Amino acid sequence: MKSVANSDPDSTKPLSLPFEYRLTTNADKDFIDVLDYSETNFGSAAASRYEILILEAIKYVTKYPLGIGTKDKPEAGVGSRYFHLRGARDLVLPPRNRVQNPSHFLLYRIEGNIVAIGRILHEAELPERHISEETWRLDDRDSIN
Repeated sequence: MKSVANSDPDSTKPLSLPFEYRLTTNADKDFIDVLDYSETNFGSAAASRYEILILEAIKYVTKYPLGIGTKDKPEAGVGSRYFHLRGARDLVLPPRNRVQNPSHFLLYRIEGNIVAIGRILHEAELPERHISEETWRLDDRDSIN
């Protein structure tokens, strides 16, 4: 699939295509691992808040894949983009459910009308160490919404 070029990185208007998202196998595993870590270290309520935050971030980049807070991340591969979860913090309602200091980001790229979420990584991790072309492969087993 062909990636969409970034003509306006700060656009808050949805692109013309109706987008869907897919979590790659790696991103799906990352999601589970992040929530397991959150529950083990901070409790089930914190893990639930973090899950809501991740889902809000995914919804945001699906609607606004080139939107405010998204950035090119070419070191993670052609067409790769980055969105830190703190950019979705204020989307979580009610405010008492907001995560104060999120520490993860989505690594994604646009492929046709699909926003492919390749990884969900901690901000201390270097994306280029956790990504390869294999990461971006989407197949029938990957989640879609």
